[in-house]
Amino acid sequence: MKAVFLVQIKYNIMRHLIVVLTSLMLLAIIFTACNQAENKTEKPVTLQQKIANAYGEENFSKIKSVAFTFNIKKDTISNARSWVWNVPGNIVSYTKGTETMTYRRDTVASEAMKKIDGMFINDQYWLLFPYHLAWDSGMNVTVKEKQMSPIGKQEYTMLTSKYDDNGGYTPGDSYDLFVDENNMIREWMFHKGGSAEPSITTTWSEPETIGGLKISTDHINADSSFRIYFTGIKVN
Repeated sequence: MKAVFLVQIKYNIMRHLIVVLTSLMLLAIIFTACNQAENKTEKPVTLQQKIANAYGEENFSKIKSVAFTFNIKKDTISNARSWVWNVPGNIVSYTKGTETMTYRRDTVASEAMKKIDGMFINDQYWLLFPYHLAWDSGMNVTVKEKQMSPIGKQEYTMLTSKYDDNGGYTPGDSYDLFVDENNMIREWMFHKGGSAEPSITTTWSEPETIGGLKISTDHINADSSFRIYFTGIKVN
């Protein structure tokens, strides 16, 4: 009788353990399914990433070098400087007339190098600004629909990107981008240091595809007295 009683106890314990283990397995399955469902829920793509994508930002990881000449014309005065950017090595070569310099961007120390590097950042931003919308940190973005562009007087989506007031050569800069339905920039206003009035307002030309990158090569203000354009662009 005692043996039967012990067998019954063992049976009850085993049955209880089976129920507990089954419950734990079901909880594990439910937990895994919830995690998978959560992982499948993609975050919405931001407008700044859509703009970068429209200009071919996904191709930039394959780029070894970018060469270009930055040209600026204001009234009757013209100026030009040329760059070759070794992208993986982050090495920049600068040429203006007989003046040349080659340096690594992570070793900028002297005032002369800082001056050259500041010019490189400026010129490269005009060339590749759509990509910086995806690359740069410390940027606050706001978006407004149906805003009138300053030059063409057309309604576009306006994306305003403002950099933090800390770090960089020109902290606090902000940009108003007028973006069409295809996520292409049509015009922009640059506010140096976040000034209320724009420092520069120009168009953005139809982009040219060069080495897989879409680049707007021409920017002109309303009365054509100011122009920034690029020549000699080579992408490897």
